[in-house]
Parts: sequence; structure tokens; C-alpha cells
Amino acid sequence: MNDLSKDTTITAVLRIASSNIIKLTSSILIAFLLPKLLGVEDFGYYKIFLLYATYMGIFHFGFADGIYLEYGGLNYSELDLNRFRIYTRFFIKIQTMLSLIGVTIVLLLVKNEYLILLIMLFIYIPIINLINYFQLISQAVSRFKEYSNRILLLSLLNIVIIAIMILMNISNYKVYILFLIIINFIILIGYFYTYRNIIVKPDHPILIKKREYFNLFKIGIPLLLANLTSTLVLTVDRQIVEIFFDLVDFSVYSFAYSMLAIITTLVSAVSIVIYPILKNVDKSNIQTTYSKLIQLIVIFVMFSLTAYFPLKWIIPKFLPEYSESLTIFMIALPGLMISSSITAIKHNFFKVLNKNNHYFYIAILSIIISIILNLIFYYVFLTKEAIAVSSVISLFVWYIITELYMIKFYKVKWKKNILLIIFSGGLFYGLSNLQNYIIFGFIYFTVVSLIIVFNYRSKIKRGYRSLLKKRNWCDKYEK
Repeated sequence: MNDLSKDTTITAVLRIASSNIIKLTSSILIAFLLPKLLGVEDFGYYKIFLLYATYMGIFHFGFADGIYLEYGGLNYSELDLNRFRIYTRFFIKIQTMLSLIGVTIVLLLVKNEYLILLIMLFIYIPIINLINYFQLISQAVSRFKEYSNRILLLSLLNIVIIAIMILMNISNYKVYILFLIIINFIILIGYFYTYRNIIVKPDHPILIKKREYFNLFKIGIPLLLANLTSTLVLTVDRQIVEIFFDLVDFSVYSFAYSMLAIITTLVSAVSIVIYPILKNVDKSNIQTTYSKLIQLIVIFVMFSLTAYFPLKWIIPKFLPEYSESLTIFMIALPGLMISSSITAIKHNFFKVLNKNNHYFYIAILSIIISIILNLIFYYVFLTKEAIAVSSVISLFVWYIITELYMIKFYKVKWKKNILLIIFSGGLFYGLSNLQNYIIFGFIYFTVVSLIIVFNYRSKIKRGYRSLLKKRNWCDKYEK
């Protein structure tokens, strides 16, 4: 395989962003067409499958994360291919074995509706974990073109699946999950071909001591646990709803998060490229870099909150059976400013600073607080909306704890970002509950725009002057 030079920051972000435009289209179709196609109950079972699939990354036991941390920032040509061939074959064996054990246990112990769902889950696990393994290698060595191409292909295949199911009038969640497994297997085969140089039998077999494997697990497990705890904090509310409410309620609640996922699709363009870039940033620039990146994410999501206002008109007309989810969506939406800041920026800084253990401890504390709050709100109010409120409060607590850590040890600037989150969240909650949502949506967008222009007027002026200079230079050159 020919080595590709490292992408520049702008090129990498643009490449991931362009593939995410197709992914966004796919996400919109899945968010709005799939619930209508499957119906409330089957959509609920599908979301249960996805909920438990989010935890399945634990079954690579930190090995893939260890490789990501150990080799992040290198060029592909700098990798020891023989060593990676042994790593890859070892990882394939582990995943295959775990899948077989999982399917066997399910066949022996489960006899209800969840039998087929869990079998498909354990078939799905090794495919997703192997895809994740190759994705982490792509990200570690900054081969973002391969990563973005796979996002593009997966998104297009998702669109094809939806089209096939609509044309054939298929409304069974099991069929959709089966299609999902097949298209991810196609993506995995593509990775096998792309990375065939680190899959085939080593040309010159080398002896890898157990200590070397142990070291990869050792450095990867803190990141694995940090990722897992992050996932748990973000999914505690859905888990509570899945346990204490019926399938229809869970389906409605999950639909609100499907709409949220449309926005997080765009945020992921930044989070994917940020780690290898930050790894090469001078540690003395942490204060300014950290605060600016948090601010950019917050501003982006501030504008994204405007999506609620047209959806308030669209959902009752197109998906009336999910209209109840609009209240949950409205409550949870400002929480994206917080969760996106943590997952896209804060977590990457903890990785770069090699503070994964500290991030894990913070996330564990946040999980405990989140579980307690969710249970209190459930037993006091007994509503899904109360669970959504407690989830936003939990996210804010998580943000504050991570921020206190960064303030204490790295003296980061924090006031402007926290004020932006509180003000825009308060403004959104105030305006979104008023009757004429089109007018108040416009007011929200206008106020947020004015705040941004006022805060960044000096930078906007500098950018405008720079454009004028370039234009004047071009005019003189043409003359």
C-alpha cells in the first residue's frame, strides 16, 4: 500500500466534513423515514439493539485504543508492518472467539423476543470492533481520506437500505438490523483490502512477547474505560427509560435522540481529526487552544438549536405518532452544547495530556450523579420528560467537574464559554415554549447572531480588511 502524506488540519476537517454531508443526509433519512417505516414498536426494538451495541466496544478490552495511543501522530510508513500483521491477526482471533461464545450463551439461556436480537448483536460486535480497530489506525496515522471514504460508503449503503425497504414494503426491525450487519460487513471487507499489508501472514515472523501485548492493553484500558464511562453518562437516561417504561415510551424517547444525532453527526467532523492534531500542539498553548475550541463547538451548537423550530411544525404532520417526543427533544437539545464540548474537545485534551485515568474518575463520578438524579426525577415525577430534564442537569454537572479540573491544573479561561451555554440555553427554553414558534425561532437565531457578531467584531473586521486587501491586490494584478 502506498503511503499517504499526513493531511493538513484544514484539509482533514474539510474531507471529514464533506463525507459527513452525505452522512447527514443518511442520518436525516434514518431519523425520519425509518421510524415511519418500522412503526413505534419495531423502532423501539431497533433502538434497544443500538443502545446495547454502544456498550460493545468494551469487548476489544482496550487493545485497539492502546494501538491508537501508542502510534498516534506517526506516518503509516513509520509503522512496523510485520508487527502490525501479528497485532491484527491476534485481534481478529479474539473478536471471532468472543462472538462465538456470546451466540452460544444466548442460544442456551434466552428464549423470548430478545433471542434473535441478541444473536444479531453478538454477530454485529466483532464486525463493529474490527471496523473500529482499522478506523483508529486510520485516525492515528492521519489517513483521513480512507476514514472519510468509509463514512461516505456506509452512508450511501444506509440510504440504499431505506430505499429497498420502502420499495419492498418491509417494516420488520429484524430485517433492517440484518441489512445493517451486511453493510457493515461490506465496510469491513473494504478495510481488509485497504489494510491488507497488515493482515496477511508476516513476511518475517517476529517474536512478540506477552509483555508487549500487555503494554497495549495497559495503556488502552484507561481510554477504553474513559470512552465507556462517557457513553454511560450520555445513555443513562435512555437506559432508565428502557428499564422503567414500556416499549412505546422508549421508542418515543429514543426518537428524540435520533433527531439530536443529526446535529452530532456534524460535530464528529471536528472530534475525529482533533486528537492527532492536538498531539503535536505545544503544551504551553493549552490554555488558549482549549478555550477557543470549546467556544467554537458551543457557538456551532447554539446555531443548531434553531433546528427545533421547523421540526416543531414537521413532526406532527409527518410523524404524528412521535409528536410526544418534541417535548423531550426541546428539553435535551441545549444539552448538546455541553455533551459536544466534552466528547469533541475536553476528552481529546485529556487524551493528549495522558490524563485518561483522571477523565475516567471524573466520568465515574458523573455516572453516579447521573444515575442518582435520574432515579430521583423518575420516582418523584414518573415521566419521560422529567428524565430528560435530569439528563441535561447531569451533563451540566459533568461539564463543571471537567472544567474545574482544567481550571485547577491548566488555568484555562472558562467564564465566556459557561455564560454562552447558560444564556443561549435559557433563551432557547424561554422562546421554544411560546406559541408562534416560527417568529420566536427567528428571534432566537437573530439574538444569537448578534451576540456572536458583538463578541467577535474585532476578528470579523480583521477578516473583512484581509479580504479587501486581497481583492485590491487581485484588481491591481488584473490591470
